Amino acid sequence: MAETIAIYIYEGEYGHGTAGYGLIERAARDYLARFPEALSRRSAEGPLGAVRPEDLSFTIEKEEKKKPHFRDLPLFFSVSNSGRLWVCAVGVRELGLDVQKTDDREETVAKVSRRFYAEGEQKRVRELGRSAFYEIWVRKEAVGKLSGRGIFGPAASVCDEEGNLQDWLFPESAKGDGTVSADLPAGASGAFAIRLQEIPMPAGFTGACCWEQSLTEAEPEIRIRPLEDD
Repeated sequence: MAETIAIYIYEGEYGHGTAGYGLIERAARDYLARFPEALSRRSAEGPLGAVRPEDLSFTIEKEEKKKPHFRDLPLFFSVSNSGRLWVCAVGVRELGLDVQKTDDREETVAKVSRRFYAEGEQKRVRELGRSAFYEIWVRKEAVGKLSGRGIFGPAASVCDEEGNLQDWLFPESAKGDGTVSADLPAGASGAFAIRLQEIPMPAGFTGACCWEQSLTEAEPEIRIRPLEDD
């Protein structure tokens, strides 16, 4: 069975920071209930697939300048929100996720892209406009969340010099002709790269997710799920 990354979408009132941890726990519990084989595949401590999700600890910790993570659970998540939309990616490998409401004016888009985008990224925005600005922005944000360094930290362009979006970002050790480099999370193997993918979102929003992936392993299956109120 293919590995699964689940993208949970919630529309409504939500809390920020620790106030949003309840939604993360609900997403993680749903993930383990639907994909119980996930922990037995990835746990370094041994098979956990037989353990009931309700008996697992979903305690979330956040160390200074690091991403929030489950303290005792070999499960990863990444959260983003914009407007009334809250989105959470859950899986068994490091993840980065971003969603943005696409409501800025064209002049704002042009100004921001000139300041923060690489030349290939700017070229795409000049040719395709606001939609291109957001598809680039959410990818850059997702990569920044995966690495833990943020969008303004050292990161590769998500476009090549011609303005084409890149589906893969490679670390320097794996860089070849025509590729770009990227910072991977601490501890990542040189055999891994970053896989980027656009995620379907409700009208008026753009989203993207990225994750660590070996160049030789099968792609995870992406599942989009609504996160309903209790």
